[in-house]
Amino acid sequence: METFAGMVRAGVHPTAPALSSLLVACARMEDAGAGAVLHSVAVKYGVCGGNAIVGTALADMYAKCHDMPATQQVFQEMEEKNVATYTALIGGFASARRPRDAMVLVKEMEQSEVAPNMMTYSSLLSSFANPGDLDHVRQAHCAVLKKGLKHNAYVLSTLMTMYSRCGSLEGFRKVQMAVSWQDQVSLNSVISGLSSLGLGNEAFEQFLEMRRHGATQMCSPLPAC
Repeated sequence: METFAGMVRAGVHPTAPALSSLLVACARMEDAGAGAVLHSVAVKYGVCGGNAIVGTALADMYAKCHDMPATQQVFQEMEEKNVATYTALIGGFASARRPRDAMVLVKEMEQSEVAPNMMTYSSLLSSFANPGDLDHVRQAHCAVLKKGLKHNAYVLSTLMTMYSRCGSLEGFRKVQMAVSWQDQVSLNSVISGLSSLGLGNEAFEQFLEMRRHGATQMCSPLPAC
C-alpha cells in the first residue's frame, strides 16, 4: 500500500489491475479505511464506475467490510455489471442476513441476462438461517436444479447446511440422497447437518461409514453427541 501511495504521489497513473489487487487485500483484512482511500483514487483517475474489474473489487471490499450502503452505492454507479459484481452484492446481503434482498437481486440479475453461477447460488443460500427462510431455500433449490448444479459439491454442501439451519429434515434428506462417498465436502455437511437436526446417533454412524470408505478429511461428530 505504501509503495502504491508513493507511485501515485510521483504522478504514476494507477492501473485497474493494481487497484483491484489492493482492494482484494483490503477485503481480506476487512480494512474499509484503506479501501475507501483506494476508492477515492479510483474516482480521481476515472477507473471506477466504467471499469467492471475495479467496480466489482470495490463492491466486494465494502461488502466484506460489512458496509452495505457503500456496497449498494458502488453497485448502482457501475455502468457494466457481470456475474462477479452481482455475486459480491448478494454475498454482502447474505452476511447482513438480508435474504429477501438477496433473492430480489438474483431475480434482477436474471432479468438483466447475467447468468448466476455456483458462487452466486452458494452466496444466496448462505443468507438463509432460520425456519422463516425455508420457502426461500426451496425456491433457491429449484433454481439450482434448473441450472444443472445439483451435483456441485459446494452447492450441495450449502443446501444441506441451510436446510438443517431451517430445521427441515425433509429438505435435508432430498439433498443428502445426491451425495456420493467421493464428495468429502458434502459428506462433512451431512454429519454437521444431522447433528444440527438432533440426529446424533446417525451422525456418528455416518462418520464411521465415511472412515470405512476411506475419507481423509472429516469433521468431528462430537458436537452431535
